[in-house]
Amino acid sequence: MNTHIPRKFDGVKYLKTVGNSPSIKLRRTQKNAAWRMMQDRTVLLDHVVGAGKTFTLITGIMERRRLGLSRKPAIAVPNHLVTQWT
Repeated sequence: MNTHIPRKFDGVKYLKTVGNSPSIKLRRTQKNAAWRMMQDRTVLLDHVVGAGKTFTLITGIMERRRLGLSRKPAIAVPNHLVTQWT
C-alpha cells in the first residue's frame, strides 16, 4: 500500500533571498534545493557536474544564517576543490 508520499520542496514560491547579487539567477532546481536546506537539518546535494551545487549551497547557507537557523555552518569539500571554493 502507498502509505508514504515523498515531500516536495517548492523554493520558487517560498524562498526569498536577501542581499544576493542581481547578476546571479538561480534555476528552479537550485531554488528547490536551497529551500530544502532551509527545511531539513541535514542535506546531501548529490547532483551531477554542472548542476549548480556551489550557488545552491551558498544560497542555502546564507539564508540559514540570516534567519538564525545555523550559527556556524560547515561544508565538507575534497582537498582538490578547496582553492576553487576559496
